[in-house]
Amino acid sequence: GGVTVSPRFFQYIQPQLLALIGLEEAMEARKYMALAHDAATEEDEYEDSAKDGQPAARKPVEVRGPDYMTNRKKVASAAPAFRLVGVDIFETGAVSVEHICARPDNVMQTVPDQPFAFVLNFLLPGPPKYSLYRNERFKLIPSIVEGNFIVKQAVGSTPAVIGNKLRQPYFKTSKYFELDIDVTSSAVANRVTGLVLGFTKKLIVDMSFLVEGKHGHELPERLFGACRLSFVDMAHAKKLV
Repeated sequence: GGVTVSPRFFQYIQPQLLALIGLEEAMEARKYMALAHDAATEEDEYEDSAKDGQPAARKPVEVRGPDYMTNRKKVASAAPAFRLVGVDIFETGAVSVEHICARPDNVMQTVPDQPFAFVLNFLLPGPPKYSLYRNERFKLIPSIVEGNFIVKQAVGSTPAVIGNKLRQPYFKTSKYFELDIDVTSSAVANRVTGLVLGFTKKLIVDMSFLVEGKHGHELPERLFGACRLSFVDMAHAKKLV
């Protein structure tokens, strides 16, 4: 089976579940899995007002500063350069759906006169030379704001260049740029996902996205988007047919 966390209608970025890519810690995922059953019985209290997809702006995200190449110092990012419009979750059955914006029923095709959109499509496992630059530079900074210790340790908070870990196809048209993050392409990511998906209804996850700066003229870094996912119930994913 498959689950895709995917776009609805944005003027900029389509972030989704989950912050799974700081994966050095995830090599220990098996031991966390062994503890998952006990942790599942924990009861946590959360804010009733939390909503899925709200911007993750409460805590400044540190990125490489203007002099990072010489002093290795990070600074708080300026506000995200673009605005998050929405987050959707779809159940795709036995196959993963890439280039989801091209579907006739997708809002990018059904709603006329939309502004250009940047879309992230995370492909998650379900139950039962421009490309080189993108693979080396597109970076995710994850943060588990609320959740149990096991999940926090499995996910971590280390910035990670996603293309170094996972398959990352992309699709560009005159209306949008879609970047798909195939979590199913990594055995380690699959194990961590299997752990985290069991706790999504008790998690608040912040994700920040940026392009990594490697040269002085590319610094300071700045977020181009961020989102917060709060207490996501995967059972409510819309089925794609």
